[in-house]
Amino acid sequence: MTTAATLYATRTPAPPVPARLEDTGLGADQIEQLLVKMLYGGEATGLALAERVRLPFAILEPIIERMRFEQLVEVRGTTGTSAASYRYATTDLGRSRAVQYLEINQYIGPAPVPLASYVKQMRLNRWHSGRILIRSLPAIPTAGLTLDDLPTLIEDCRTQMQRCIQALDQELAHA
Repeated sequence: MTTAATLYATRTPAPPVPARLEDTGLGADQIEQLLVKMLYGGEATGLALAERVRLPFAILEPIIERMRFEQLVEVRGTTGTSAASYRYATTDLGRSRAVQYLEINQYIGPAPVPLASYVKQMRLNRWHSGRILIRSLPAIPTAGLTLDDLPTLIEDCRTQMQRCIQALDQELAHA
């Protein structure tokens, strides 16, 4: 029989996807440097940049707009109607700035995770914290169910387990 604890222990929960710049633990200047270095290699759409840095475009958009205002990047075209589909490229000033950034740091890839954020996530994932939290899930009535009801039953169980795990994570985070 599989328990919620077994399911939780067999996977490491991914950290939540940041919704705001503050959630990344990084400054706008750090992300700007990463984007300018990426665009030094050629143009890319907003969505392609978001995929490369592994951050939602909504976080990147104000940074890219600031870069456009500072004339570090320009729009070379579009593949759709939103800023996420614009094709961005560095200007002469942007290429010069990219060279400066690359002399300091050659990293071009997903946005780095600050050490403090990593440590916090690892603390949430550990099982040997010296404190054991046990929760029993409420019973899910199964009387009268048929095989056709099985997918719904499985989803109900999964939803309950996820909510319980999130609540336990929250409790551990405040411990």
